[in-house]
Amino acid sequence: NQLEQKDGFGSIKSLLRVFRSILLLVFVSHFLACAFVQMANEEAENWISNYDPSMTTASGWQRYSLGLYWAIVTLSTMGYGDVLPVTDSERLFLCFVALTGAIVFSFAVGNITSMMSQNNGVGARFD
Repeated sequence: NQLEQKDGFGSIKSLLRVFRSILLLVFVSHFLACAFVQMANEEAENWISNYDPSMTTASGWQRYSLGLYWAIVTLSTMGYGDVLPVTDSERLFLCFVALTGAIVFSFAVGNITSMMSQNNGVGARFD
């Protein structure tokens, strides 16, 4: 009975690890989106005007949502290729994002995989 209670707390701890991983992905996506949108504000020819010229006069929230979309697609390693860098500074930033994304996404997937394998081990002990 004590082992079952201990493993109950273990599953809560595992869920917290997953939540922490998701929160990390959300935070990094938000940070990268804000930085990428800010880069577009600095130069006349930029990734936003290349993607959709009407977005250059869009509201901040619309530009942020486009930046967040780009960040999530990039961090999740899907990379549709519809939002592209135009300037050299954007290309350098995207190199940094690609490296950061690989590390953050690997960390998050590793935590989730570890949690799932630990939960499978708990079930096997009780059987």
